[in-house]
Amino acid sequence: MRRGCSIALFVAGGWILSSVAIVGLMPEDETVPRWAVVAIFAAFAAPFLLAGTLTSPGRRWAELGLTLMITAGIAIVMIATMAAMFLDPAMKRFMPETLYDFDFSSPAMIVSTLLIGGGGYLLWRTGTRQPGRQPGDDGA
Repeated sequence: MRRGCSIALFVAGGWILSSVAIVGLMPEDETVPRWAVVAIFAAFAAPFLLAGTLTSPGRRWAELGLTLMITAGIAIVMIATMAAMFLDPAMKRFMPETLYDFDFSSPAMIVSTLLIGGGGYLLWRTGTRQPGRQPGDDGA
């Protein structure tokens, strides 16, 4: 039961956190900077991820790290798919004229995705270490 609840919370938090990449693509607003919107989405995802970590019966921080790495991967796939679609000249015929001009080189999107993936890797790497063993030990 705890594992199922933990997985559901990780999926919900990861889904919300992966939308940070798309929010980072949006054009700047006059009143709200892009970084603030990215921070709001990350803060909204944090309780789900924290609750999933605390209810996990296994290696909690390693599972959170794995979730963050998967989330960053999904965000990169979403960005690549959007770039392939919006930058294709043939697709421009089917798009409305009032469509947003997405910035695929946005620092908010790039930095947030790298932080999610890199932080996830660090959590996963430190969470999977077994005490008393050194890296490279094969047990012989």
